[in-house]
Amino acid sequence: MKKRAFTIIEFTLAMALLSTMLLMIALLTVRISGIYQKGLSIRAVNSVGREIIDDIKKTVQSSPIQRELNPDKPTGTEHNITLQSIIAKRYDYFVTVAATENSQMQGSGFFCTGSYTYIWNTAQTLNGNTGDGITITVDGGEPKLYKFVRIPDAKRLYCENNSGVPSYRNIEIADEDMIVSLINDDESDLAIYDFTVLPATQSNTTGHAMYPISFILATRKGGINILGNGDFCTGKPRPTALETSNNEYNTTDFNYCAVNKFDVVIRQAGESEDVNGYGSR
Repeated sequence: MKKRAFTIIEFTLAMALLSTMLLMIALLTVRISGIYQKGLSIRAVNSVGREIIDDIKKTVQSSPIQRELNPDKPTGTEHNITLQSIIAKRYDYFVTVAATENSQMQGSGFFCTGSYTYIWNTAQTLNGNTGDGITITVDGGEPKLYKFVRIPDAKRLYCENNSGVPSYRNIEIADEDMIVSLINDDESDLAIYDFTVLPATQSNTTGHAMYPISFILATRKGGINILGNGDFCTGKPRPTALETSNNEYNTTDFNYCAVNKFDVVIRQAGESEDVNGYGSR
């Protein structure tokens, strides 16, 4: 009986078909893994963003009211409240540092609520694209850049400034337990890209204030560019003077790119030591 074997052509076709199938399986696996990772990145941004909002809400709502959040009232019929006076009052509770000189992007900042102060360093600072950020030194140790933390500050000490230039760039803390980190150094590697507190509006009767707050939270990977025109995962160099081609976050990896902007208005209605009850002097 004559035995029949595969010809070279049949063997080549079989190997080509098998290779095509394996390649399709590999591409499908990579695609599914990418979608899964993208979902994890988006979920991490949304989850941490909500936790930040919840923490700020609890802090602001329980913070003591302070009458001096608004500029002085105009006298008579002449309304003399200017943009400069509004900004000057906002410096009492919100101070930021630009990423670089004349930059449109934040490098770090303070938000002082009257009970706790929030301190952050943006991704521009953490990625090494800017000058010095705001550091915290614990019990004489090494200064450290934190992503976004809350520390006790009943007197709004850390918002002291000279025309918007913060007086404190290194905070001395005696006990690390006083620092509450709201963005951890986990595998998602998130960071604040911008945090803005708009001028507060305040009731003349009760002293209760409303803080409009907006912040951008995103992954540090993925080449985030918040100044992009709708395409924030471009991987293009950020517009900072110290940008280098060796920056590990300079390249685009769409699966690790997730960005969201959060807007919230929070009412401050805590009881002040300077008043009897809520809002009555």
